[in-house]
Formats: sequence, C-alpha cells, structure tokens
Amino acid sequence: MKKLISMTVIIGASLLLIWSPNGSATAQKKGTGKSSAAIYQQYCANCHSADGKGRPDFSPDFTNSQWQAKVSDASFLDAINNGRGAMPGFKESLNATEVRALLRHVRAFAKSSGKSVNSGKSAKKKA
Repeated sequence: MKKLISMTVIIGASLLLIWSPNGSATAQKKGTGKSSAAIYQQYCANCHSADGKGRPDFSPDFTNSQWQAKVSDASFLDAINNGRGAMPGFKESLNATEVRALLRHVRAFAKSSGKSVNSGKSAKKKA
C-alpha cells in the first residue's frame, strides 16, 4: 500500500511538472539561461551521444521512435532525477524546469529523425 501511494505521488508530481504553464523548451536555471541543448550536452551527450543515438550496448538510441514509444514520461523523469543502472541521478544538479526541458529535448530526437513518436505516457517500460 505504501508503495502504491508513493508511485501515485511520483506519477502525479511528474505529470504536474510536465504540464505546468511555465515549462518551456528552454530550461533556465536562475542566472545560467542554458538551453535544453546546452544542458543535454553538459550532462547527457557523453554517454547518450550529441545526436541522441546512444552507444551500442551501453545507452539507448533516443532517435528510435519505437523505443521512445515504450518509455513513459514518468520513467524518463525518474531516470533523469534518480539515475538508472550506470547512469547517475541529476536531481541535485538540475532544477525541475531543466529536467522537463531535457525530457522534451530527448523526445525531440525521435521527432527530428523523421519518425513519429508517442510520448509513451501510458507505457510501462523503464528508460
């Protein structure tokens, strides 16, 4: 029961963050004004590659719309904040606006590859 309540709170908070009116494509931390692309380059590109194609047998290909459709926004947010496997969490380094911007940035890799992508909101696979 406690786990169910925790998951409900996490999913609810994630959805609230995603659809909040001040969520913009350009994440801006007070005083930094970094774009989501700059944040991705700083924190993600080393392992996930600058073009989002990842590294075989190490990180997923974010340009793969089929893979993206299987991963929920809540799972992405959890991975960015808390880490997953070898990936560290960034909740101490990134604010909520930056995390939402990274989610949109990663989702855009599949869209810009010319393939359609479902946001995966109802999917259950983890990032």
